[in-house]
Amino acid sequence: MTNVVYRVSNTTKMLSGLIGAVALLGSLAIAPAPAVASAPEGGISAEVDAAPTSTTFSLACTNGNFRGEAQVTASLEYSGGQANWTTTVDRYRITRSNGQSRGDKANIDLEFVVKAGVLSNLKTASANSSDAMRQDGSWHDLGLGKTMSNAPLQHPYPSEPLSAMVDVRFTFDKSNGDPSCRSWKIGDWGRAVKDVRTSPGAFGRDDEISSCTVQTSGATCSIAKTDTKASTVSVTSGLDSGWVSGQLSASWTTSRAVSVSCTSPQLTAGQRWAAYPSGTYYTFSTFARLFDVQALVAPGHAFEVDGGVGCEATGTPYCGTSHAVPLIRSAEHTAQGIRITGCGEPGAQIKTTNDPGVGWYTIESGAAYVGLDGSFDVTTKRRVDQQAVVKSMGTIAAESNRVTPQARLTAATLAPSGGVQITGWAEPGSEIRSTNDPHAGWYSIEGGRVHAQSDGSFRLTTGRLVDGWAVIQSFGRHQSVSNKVIPTN
Repeated sequence: MTNVVYRVSNTTKMLSGLIGAVALLGSLAIAPAPAVASAPEGGISAEVDAAPTSTTFSLACTNGNFRGEAQVTASLEYSGGQANWTTTVDRYRITRSNGQSRGDKANIDLEFVVKAGVLSNLKTASANSSDAMRQDGSWHDLGLGKTMSNAPLQHPYPSEPLSAMVDVRFTFDKSNGDPSCRSWKIGDWGRAVKDVRTSPGAFGRDDEISSCTVQTSGATCSIAKTDTKASTVSVTSGLDSGWVSGQLSASWTTSRAVSVSCTSPQLTAGQRWAAYPSGTYYTFSTFARLFDVQALVAPGHAFEVDGGVGCEATGTPYCGTSHAVPLIRSAEHTAQGIRITGCGEPGAQIKTTNDPGVGWYTIESGAAYVGLDGSFDVTTKRRVDQQAVVKSMGTIAAESNRVTPQARLTAATLAPSGGVQITGWAEPGSEIRSTNDPHAGWYSIEGGRVHAQSDGSFRLTTGRLVDGWAVIQSFGRHQSVSNKVIPTN
């Protein structure tokens, strides 16, 4: 057995990953735009680079006595599960020289392509102007554009690199034959993995090796097993997981044999002793990119096994039958009110109140009682000083401890305009704040202060995540950090 780590805890942490050739047009003169340097595909950086959502560049070419110039804008967005690339010729200028006669029926044709290798075009989009482009040497607004919807971010063979090409063709108006020329820009297209954070020595709790449960307080249990465990990559962007893992680690381990033999310390009845593979936990973000533009696709997470194992105690101990005074173990905000779980005297009725000095009342949905196993689970809208508290009516009438209900996220989705849209429940009236680092502090939402409504619900959009997870803290009469949720599309 190697690298066995032992941990005892009543809570479980969640871990659940062209430069291409352009065909020349016979004898026509072609003046390509300056070459664009292509960065290595899929580079990793420690933080997300700030980048615009669009880029503007100029293309120009000459044939004989004619010169065409175009100002082009390329923009990229990722929404609805697909990358959308829009290219527009914003303005143009056609200049004549050497006494060339004038005509104003020139044409401009736009084509842009996702290329794989030298000859293969994965997807093409194009737009054509009217037969009315002026040749007076002045700049004219045009707005000739097209959107390539669902542009492919990876080759059918994921190891093959992709590139982007924007090609503008001018067909000049001349009395005895219309000459043409083309100019193009070639550069980055595809995918990138960025904002990578690592947590070595983590447990792969989504892939348990084995476990045992003690039935009597003070007892121990043992685990002995050999198995093979695989590394995992979780991405919601549809990108190839093998390519993503290669970006996370050049020596990514796909699987490892593990062997565990461990005995628990004395545990409380109902607790589990579980063994997990150990390894490195990654959080990251995937991006679509075009030239110097990038658009967030989705966050992801991964777990890479290292051959070690870890054993720890998990789960909630059994209540038993000795809680004449009720004990609240958890309380959280939900759409229906405050859900409260805990232990009490079997058969005792559980009541709640907004004011103990006035009286205690049956749960709103009907009478609720402690079960034979000593546990109870009730949902109420009543609270005392914004805290959860119950009273059991059994052999004795006893009031429980008071617990601040946990704020709860119900959904986190990537917003089309950027950031993450979060919905959830918290203390009514409390301010909801977000952060990139809980140790540095919690901050008001970027667009302005957000407060939970009178029913406890809230909705907000924030650009802040904690290691790729959506999480908030509510600040009211009491403070509460919410559960964590991975944002999805």
